[in-house]
Formats: sequence, C-alpha cells, structure tokens
Amino acid sequence: QLANLSGGNYFISFHRNSGMEDNLYNGVQTLIYQHNDTVDTLAENINRQLENVGFKNLGVEEVPGLIVLRKTEMPAVLVETGFINSDIDNQLFDQKFDAIVDAIVTGIEEVFHFPHNSSGTLLRADRTVQI
Repeated sequence: QLANLSGGNYFISFHRNSGMEDNLYNGVQTLIYQHNDTVDTLAENINRQLENVGFKNLGVEEVPGLIVLRKTEMPAVLVETGFINSDIDNQLFDQKFDAIVDAIVTGIEEVFHFPHNSSGTLLRADRTVQI
C-alpha cells in the first residue's frame, strides 16, 4: 500500500534468500509478478551486475503468488541478494558490500538511460561511474 501511495514509477524490493539447509544454495535471483520487457530487463540487468561482483546468477523467476509483487500497481521486482544461510554469499556481503550496492544501482541505471557525458561516463548526483 505504501508503494502504491508513494507515486513511484517502479518498485524494487531487496531481500536475502534462505535455503532449507545451510550452504545448500547460493546466488542472486530476482522475482517478478509476470514477464514484460521492463521488469525482465531490470531484473536481468541487476542479476548480471551482481554476477559481476561474484554472485552465482540464478536467473529471473515469475512468482505471481507473492503479495508484494501482485498488489504493487507499478512494475515491480524483488531482488533476492544472495542467501542469508550461505557462507559464500555472506562472505561477498562482508567483503564487497559497496560493490554490491554499486552493481544494483548500475543495473537500474542501465534500464532508465541516465545521462552520460561525452566520454561515456554515467552522471550521478553523488558520483560518476564509467560504463
């Protein structure tokens, strides 16, 4: 309800996954309500960027039963940023947290075509990133 009342154009929810047993699974996965060009591209870009940081890319999965995706009125993705009960994923979080944040931001920016300068540097309010 808060997302719908916010007036936002997109909804991106960040989570940590969990497996049935410790260290059974690892990697990043993005969940969507249903496939369409915008959410597919957004989810794939975020996953690809997180894969570049070191996560295993588990892909994009359509999960229409999740209320947070089903009830959101704008295009929505739910990013499972690694498994909370995976030593591999927890080590990535401990050692590369800033790189994870940058990867997610870059994956989002690739979809929405934020402005670049003449040398191809992506312009951000707080910093620049070469892509």
